[in-house]
Formats: sequence, structure tokens, C-alpha cells
Amino acid sequence: MSVAVFRVKPDAAALWKHHQLWDHSVKEHVTLYNIKQFAEHYQVTLCFTCSNVASFYIPPNISESYPVSALEDIVAKFLQNYEYTWKWLISYHEKALMTQFSSKNPTSQSVGTAAPKLSEILNDLETVLDLASPLSPRNPIHADMQTFDEMETVSTVPNRDDLYQLVQSYRALYFDFYYITDELVWYGVRGNAVRHSLALADLAYGVVFNHEVFQTFVGDARTSTDPVDIVAFPRLLLPWIRQLGHFLSFFPENQEATQPLRQVYEQLRKFEA
Repeated sequence: MSVAVFRVKPDAAALWKHHQLWDHSVKEHVTLYNIKQFAEHYQVTLCFTCSNVASFYIPPNISESYPVSALEDIVAKFLQNYEYTWKWLISYHEKALMTQFSSKNPTSQSVGTAAPKLSEILNDLETVLDLASPLSPRNPIHADMQTFDEMETVSTVPNRDDLYQLVQSYRALYFDFYYITDELVWYGVRGNAVRHSLALADLAYGVVFNHEVFQTFVGDARTSTDPVDIVAFPRLLLPWIRQLGHFLSFFPENQEATQPLRQVYEQLRKFEA
């Protein structure tokens, strides 16, 4: 059995910078994940006080404004990476096709990202993910993910390194999404942070599921008159939908603030069948 030791040190500069957001104490938590099975995770609650008291009472409604503010930054960074990663994925696949077709027919043109094409792209990515070894989504070798603009200038021809980075970036992206869902649930079930949690959820899930990766299949299912013509929904996207369902399961179905997200989920959950 392996043992890991974590040492937690308060960031005094950050705490002072945001001291107007907290009272006499700051409450935070740390989540530890089994990287091979995200559902297995443990949350440890921490509380920091600026006094010299060795033992103190933690009020039940202690402010969590500072941690929620930090979560806003995490969500913003995730949404930016979300756009970059899908753009990079589609671009990589199209470049691979162009390289493949150009050797056979120089006049061949890249196919657009309609439902059949997008389904092929996602199925290819799923195959690569299945073949790859179960590495951590935060592999230190590729921890600093480049932006799409930076990647585009590196190479115009797909190679194995590009594919490896793409797989790692996708893993990191989904892990971030999983973590954000857990954080939104954490704050969403606490009375003093529900409003902030739901506002962030509207933003995060709204951007994620309004992206062309999902809307292409939603539109295809809506416009196809014959069920046989509907493109099969890629299995790779199903865990993303389940995360939205997981978040909503913590709130009453008749809660008005969650209705926009429930409408999005009802539109997507039919693909889980």
C-alpha cells in the first residue's frame, strides 16, 4: 500500500489580497481523486483563521466567498481550454485527412464538420484513448498546454507527438470538467453559496453544451425525418451529459433557477438511451 503526504500552506499574499471577501476565517476544502476512477474521491475541509487562537469554534455559516471567487477563475480557464481543445482536435483530424487524400487526389478538399464527419472524428479519438495507457490527465511532461494558436504554428502536418498531446489535453479537459461539477455541487448544497453555484453552472454547462460538438448531433436528430438517417451519438460525449445530470440531481426538479439547465439536459439525455 502506497502512502502520500500532503502539506498545506496558506497563501498569505492571496489571502490578504482578498481579505475583504472573508470574515475572521476562511473555509476551504481539498479533493483527492483516484485518477483511474474519478468517482472515488475524498474531500477534506480546511479552515484558516488570522488569529493566534489554537482552538476556535467554526461557525456553521462561515463565508466561502473567496473559494467561490477562485472557482470562477477555474471555470473561466476551463472554458477557454474547452474551445481550444475541440478546435485543435477537429483541425488535427482535418489535416490528417488532407495529408491522406492529397497523396491520392491532389484536388480533394477537406470535409466539413457535419454530424457524420464529426462522429467519425470523435470515434477516432475514442479509439486512441482506449489504446493509450491510463496516464494521469495532469502528466507533468505535458502539463503546460499550449493554446491553439501556438499549436497551429508548430506543425502543419499531424504527427505522433501532436496526437499524444491531444490525448493528454482531452483527458485534462474532461478531468477539469468533472472537478468543476464536483465543486459546483459542493457549493450548491450549502445555503450561503447556492446562488453563486447556480450562476457558474449556467455559464459552464451553457458554453459546454451549446458548442458545435453537441449541437451538431442535437440539430441532426431534430431535422432528420427518418430515425435510420440519424447519426449515432458518439459514446465519447456521454460522460459529459451524465455530469450535468449528476449536478441537477442535487436540486429539486421544480426549482426555478435550475429550469434552463434542465431543459438542456432533457434535450441531451435521450442520447443516453
